[in-house]
Amino acid sequence: MNNIIFNKIKNFIQNPIKLFGLGILLLSSILLFCCQFKYPDFFINRELAKQIAQTVSPSEVGDAIKHLINPHYKGYNCLFQIWGWCITLFIFSVSFKINNFKNFKYLTSFTNKYFVYLWFNISYIIGHFFFIIAYMIDIDKYVYNKMADSMSIPFFSIIIYITCIGIIYYSLINFLIFITYNTKIKRIFYQILWAFIFYRLSILAIASFSMKFTFIHIILDLYYFITFIFIIYAFRFIKNKI
Repeated sequence: MNNIIFNKIKNFIQNPIKLFGLGILLLSSILLFCCQFKYPDFFINRELAKQIAQTVSPSEVGDAIKHLINPHYKGYNCLFQIWGWCITLFIFSVSFKINNFKNFKYLTSFTNKYFVYLWFNISYIIGHFFFIIAYMIDIDKYVYNKMADSMSIPFFSIIIYITCIGIIYYSLINFLIFITYNTKIKRIFYQILWAFIFYRLSILAIASFSMKFTFIHIILDLYYFITFIFIIYAFRFIKNKI
């Protein structure tokens, strides 16, 4: 009997559809019970925080209102973000019919070089478009002095930054995909470049996780996760070259 129960638990844990589905149900229950799925404000009293922000200089706003920051905000935001990731991984697992974690090794579409080209060239624009929206929503959770910089400054700053990075990205990624999938030469240089892209994407994923959660993050999480899978498969492809 114990072996039967153990095997059932083992099979359940090894099934990402069931595991992440359970995660969604548990976290949904916690969020429903604790906050009725109402996302908590960053401040315990936003109106008071706005009033205080107008009485000090823009550089002093942070210190003047820090006592009004909601102490439960980070905890709830973390729960919502994990809940979003569970939804993301559940959607991915259902879409690719992955009923065992071992099946992640057999996603043949991720080895198709045309699919790789298509994903890396289109996903950068889509992924960063949603990142900009999430970023602007996140900085809007704060309060500012009326003499502070316009919100258009961070908006255009991040667009310029992403555009400049994009110029480098498109040159690098298309070259990298070509030498990875169209040559038979193994080079540690290729792996370093893929590792650099993996690292930069990890930084973006961590930054997104710390932002104010919205349903946009589920799209972003899908973008991050699918790109991570592509990069891991690229490493495997290089390793298996003749």
